[in-house]
Amino acid sequence: METIACFSGTLPQGYQGSITYRVYLGSLQKLHLVLSCNHEHPSDPSVLLDGKRDQLSSMLAGYLGHVPSEEELLNAVSHMKTEIQFSLHLDGVFAGNVHMPGTKKEMLYEPGRASRGCLIQNHLGENAAITIHVFSVAEEDTEYHLLIEGEKTDVEKN
Repeated sequence: METIACFSGTLPQGYQGSITYRVYLGSLQKLHLVLSCNHEHPSDPSVLLDGKRDQLSSMLAGYLGHVPSEEELLNAVSHMKTEIQFSLHLDGVFAGNVHMPGTKKEMLYEPGRASRGCLIQNHLGENAAITIHVFSVAEEDTEYHLLIEGEKTDVEKN
């Protein structure tokens, strides 16, 4: 497959939102999308408190109803995670969403087949909207990369 487009960016800690890329695909018989992120949960969760201890303590106090102990604060931070998903619309119609855990997520569309979480397409549209859904970024400077590959439809010549 040939590369159609590549996008990348860096997400700051605490970011929540969506990022949409619109791409003209042309006439394809296969489409492959790969979203990869560098978010690995730190082995020492206390690093997530660096410079944010007061802010996180205040937020957790609102939830717990009392000022959290150091143990409660570390426990809460150890359960924080980065959650990033992505979805695809082809010619304005929903075609799939991948929200499996991990740092690499893929969508593959072929005639009569589609990846888990994706709908089989009789025809791949010419215009794609790929949306990266960011629900939580626990780590500072989380990088993401979106690769879009395709295989053109063979057109018989008369």
